[in-house]
Parts: sequence; C-alpha cells; structure tokens
Amino acid sequence: MKQFHFSLEAVLRVRTEQLEKTRLSFAEGQQWRARASAAVSAAQMEIDSCHDALTTRRNCRTTRTDQLMFLNALQYQQSLLRNLQQELARAERELEIRRGAMIFAQRKLDALERLKKRKEQAHEAEARRREESMMDDLIGARYVLQHAEVMT
Repeated sequence: MKQFHFSLEAVLRVRTEQLEKTRLSFAEGQQWRARASAAVSAAQMEIDSCHDALTTRRNCRTTRTDQLMFLNALQYQQSLLRNLQQELARAERELEIRRGAMIFAQRKLDALERLKKRKEQAHEAEARRREESMMDDLIGARYVLQHAEVMT
C-alpha cells in the first residue's frame, strides 16, 4: 500500500501558522484589556479617595484654596477616568475583532483538517478494496490451479 499524501499539506501548515498568530494577537488584546481595566479601577479608587478626603476636609476647617485644590484634583481624576474608560472600550472592541479573526482562522483550519481526514479515509478504503481484490484474485487462481491439477 502506498503512503497517503495530502496535496494541500502546505496550505494546512500555513493555516496552522495563521491560527497561531491570531491566538497570539488575541492574547495580546486580552493583556491590553486587562491593563486598561486595571487602570480604570485604579482611577476610580483615586476618585473615591479624593471624595473621602474632600468630605473629611469639609468637616474640618479648611480654606477656600484647599477646597479648590481638591475639586481640581477631583476634576482631573474624573477626566482621566473618562479617558481610561474610552481606552478600555477601544481595547474591548479590538479584542472582539481579534476574537473574530481567531475564530475565522480556526474554522478555516478545521475545514482543511476535515478534508484531509476524509481524503485519508478514502485512501484507506481504496487500499482495502485493492487488497481484497488481490486476495480474491489469489484465491480464484489457487482454485483454478487446484482444479487443473485434479483434472490432470
């Protein structure tokens, strides 16, 4: 039986590499989103601490300048939080795009692997048919030889 050879092996290899690249890209996207999410959480905690400090200062005697400083810091942190939330939204959109690319690459690879499996099964079935045919011919030839010897 001759060995199975898949004619699209090079394409299969390329698609496997493409899938690996999209997986790496997706992992980078997940890291980007995680960093952005952590930055948003840190900015929110900073705003909460500014609120707490401002509330504490209001209970104490403070100058108008101190209150303005806290309000400015609070406004800056809120602005920073909005920017970080926008960055997080971009990271999530990019992650969805990368997830789609990864799924698409996986589907293309799966289709090619299914094709290879079907071709391999067809090759094996053909080899079994040939082997059975040769066995039938051999048995038939032996039968003819045995009957020929009996006749002589």
